[in-house]
Amino acid sequence: EAAEKLLRHPVIKEAKVRKIRPGTLHVDYTLRKPVAYVGDYTNTVIDATGTVFPFKPFYTPKILPEIILGNEDEGIHSFWGSVVEGGNVELAFALLDYAAQYCDEFSSVSCIDVSNAFALSDGQRQIVLVLEDRLLRVVDGQSILSIHPRILRLRQDNYRQQLGNYLVLRTYLRENDRASPVLGKETIQQAKAVIIDLRL
Repeated sequence: EAAEKLLRHPVIKEAKVRKIRPGTLHVDYTLRKPVAYVGDYTNTVIDATGTVFPFKPFYTPKILPEIILGNEDEGIHSFWGSVVEGGNVELAFALLDYAAQYCDEFSSVSCIDVSNAFALSDGQRQIVLVLEDRLLRVVDGQSILSIHPRILRLRQDNYRQQLGNYLVLRTYLRENDRASPVLGKETIQQAKAVIIDLRL
């Protein structure tokens, strides 16, 4: 009964409770592991099973990608502990796994927006994938980290090929980043976002 009560809490994935005589209760539990923030809701993360649960005050700050599923996706519930199902969440997870293969220590997935991935209008149909490239340079003995956001617009039926095309372009973009002048003396600098439409 105690284990069942613990499992009702959305952040607890597994729980075991046993008595140790004469008067001790041993509680063993496992917390869910967040893989992304859910941008559709505040203070909400999702794990690999598609379960949504609160982030604060249960977890320390983490750098996780954000996924935006869209309110029209069937199966999305606004209460914690529920499992999100449907084409949008499956696509977001598949894209997150696939894009992570192309990331290295100088790049990461920042956001995946699949809210319009299955739009009826061909012009509105898109996945927006935001990547961040990081470049560390030393100027006058000072290390400066510049962050270069790349906003990729992709089609849901061909995103693998389009990401392959982006990899070719990324080499050129990184060379441009290295050649660009350092502006100001801040140790962390945010570059202007580059929008790349790979749908056509």
